[in-house]
Amino acid sequence: MVESSSSSPQDQSLPNAPVGNRGNRIKKVLWRFGIFAVALLSALFAGVPILPFALELPVSVVFPLALIIATLFAAISASWVGTLLAPDHTRTRLLLVVGISIATAAVIALIVALGEVLVNPAMLRSPAIMAIIATLDIFILLAPLLIVLLSASWATWHFRSPRGRMGRETKLTLGLAFAVFCVELFFMFSFYGGLSVAIWVSIASVALGLTLATWRFRRRRDWLGMDAAMTVCLVGLAPLIIAATSYFSDLLGLLP
Repeated sequence: MVESSSSSPQDQSLPNAPVGNRGNRIKKVLWRFGIFAVALLSALFAGVPILPFALELPVSVVFPLALIIATLFAAISASWVGTLLAPDHTRTRLLLVVGISIATAAVIALIVALGEVLVNPAMLRSPAIMAIIATLDIFILLAPLLIVLLSASWATWHFRSPRGRMGRETKLTLGLAFAVFCVELFFMFSFYGGLSVAIWVSIASVALGLTLATWRFRRRRDWLGMDAAMTVCLVGLAPLIIAATSYFSDLLGLLP
């Protein structure tokens, strides 16, 4: 299910389409700012389910876990805001945006991990180094998040395609994706079932999303509907990522 790039002049001009007047320029600036703002809010909200795991997992595991999940939901949210509010009525190429954003987050997590390995622990005990780290503490925490948010926003701004009409089925599929997210969030904070129930919901969501996406692609070539179906699939990945991280951390002896 790889979307081919359109070679039509209309599609090629979409990312850098000329703006006709001041009003259109203002709309475009507000559209871009709205994409970044929603991506930021989504990333912060998606990081909430990771907080309880900070009590069990080491920081070296919690940081990349939180970053990947926050990036996933930031990319999804940015993509759909970019589609629904686009001044030129174009569509975000969802999978491309999510892929670029996750790749950026993975590179940042790898750099941080390598930094922890290469830095001499004796340096961290130096009063001067500790003072610098304390001064830059907030920046050190927010810089990776800012980078992935800019990555998701940039990809949403630039990777556009013509958009068809959003039908009733697509709206229902988006509603289903939101419902799956709410159910997962509830059970991850619930004492009744907890993560195990969220995992089963996630498996069902991923299977359903892939099935719907395949059907939309083969039967209708409905790209907007396929994006909605893939959103159902992507939303279901979060608890699976958390469960896999907990399992491998336990397997490697990282859990206390």
